[in-house]
Amino acid sequence: MKNILVAIDFSNATDAVIHQIGKLACPNDSIIHLLHIVEPSICYEVSGVLPDEVPVPVMDQTEENEVISIAKNHLKQTAEKLSRLTDATIIQAVEDEFEISEAVINYAEKTPHRHDRGGQA
Repeated sequence: MKNILVAIDFSNATDAVIHQIGKLACPNDSIIHLLHIVEPSICYEVSGVLPDEVPVPVMDQTEENEVISIAKNHLKQTAEKLSRLTDATIIQAVEDEFEISEAVINYAEKTPHRHDRGGQA
């Protein structure tokens, strides 16, 4: 069983990525993990300011839940597009994390090499 982890940011490149993944996945022998990381709204890399030098905007629980809900809906639509290209199992996950690279690594490490078909993480 081949596990394919795809970090999705909903940018303009997402459709091209989905088409490539559709080509890579082997029907009935692949599990595709679509992962979106919800991140803070300030992009520190662009400003050149280190995160500990700037206060991080804090969302209340209602705002955070709304952002996560929107992300899950977008990810579901992305999974539906992908399912038209492949019969591989597609698992969707939305993680809320400040460090995107760490979130991707943590998800990969906690993902077993074998999954039952279907579902969401």
